[in-house]
Amino acid sequence: MFLTVKSTGMTFYRHAGRACLLFFALLMVLDAALSHGWAKGHGLSAEKTQKVREGVEQRAPAGKVHERRGGIDSLTATAAVVMDADTGELLFARKPQWRGQPASTIKVLAAMVALEEVTGDEFLRVSRNAASRPRSKIYLRPGKKYRAWDLLNATLLHSANDAAVALAEGVAGTEGAFARRMTELARRLGACDTFCRNATGLTAKGQYTTPYDLAIILRAAMEDPRLSSILQCRRTMACHTTVRNHNKALWQIPGARGGKTGYTSAARRTYVGCFERDGKRVIIAFLGSEDLWSDLRLLASRAFPSGGKGKVLAGRAAGHQQGTGKGLPADDS
Repeated sequence: MFLTVKSTGMTFYRHAGRACLLFFALLMVLDAALSHGWAKGHGLSAEKTQKVREGVEQRAPAGKVHERRGGIDSLTATAAVVMDADTGELLFARKPQWRGQPASTIKVLAAMVALEEVTGDEFLRVSRNAASRPRSKIYLRPGKKYRAWDLLNATLLHSANDAAVALAEGVAGTEGAFARRMTELARRLGACDTFCRNATGLTAKGQYTTPYDLAIILRAAMEDPRLSSILQCRRTMACHTTVRNHNKALWQIPGARGGKTGYTSAARRTYVGCFERDGKRVIIAFLGSEDLWSDLRLLASRAFPSGGKGKVLAGRAAGHQQGTGKGLPADDS
């Protein structure tokens, strides 16, 4: 009896071992088949295939998956708005109050502050501090005087940091004092989520803006004929050199009326611009873009569908119904 039970037990374990080996062999075959598209070729849906995979093994967490996306989902900007320039209504919003480094887009606000104090005909002396600013710059000579209008053109078209600081020091004495005036003006305009530490947009701790605020600022700037004329200019002479507008939208996107690009490694690509088609004006602003011109074309095409009339886009943000980088320099701000 003992021998019979022992023999039976050994037989059981042998069969069980063979069954386990066969089971794991089948799992390996199934996994290989799934990997080579066998399941798809035999009518197994992607959803069922994934469930089978999950049942076969527990995988380590996957890395970032880059999916092909279409429509507004392909927007790379962290935060963006499309605003009706006449009413201030938001036609589209993705994180409209998200705070980020503005890069050179903030130079629009700097120009507005400067034009509160100068007419453009004044000559301002360039300090060593201003001349030493990193690029983008037009390499102003310290101690030399330049016309304020030329400094404005260099600041807004060429995004010249040395020109922006020369303006700031000429108007307020120091760049810090000028930055405080920028913050004060932003508050008066209703851009209450903007805080400036400098006149250039170069990365600074505690400096920030939002897409919504940038739209408000540019909306006001475009009402000033002096600023709008500069922002829509493609190139001009300033400070004894030719300055070219970094805003390629002026000749690449129909209806572009002016704007400002920005880039720093911290801010990524930033943009604010005004567009008009068939009497409809919009302001497009965004922060944290990885593909400035693709993002801009996408938002412009959504703001102006066929026929030229703007439409409200999916993603309107409640509470905000009232009222750009391939080709950019290495350090635009």
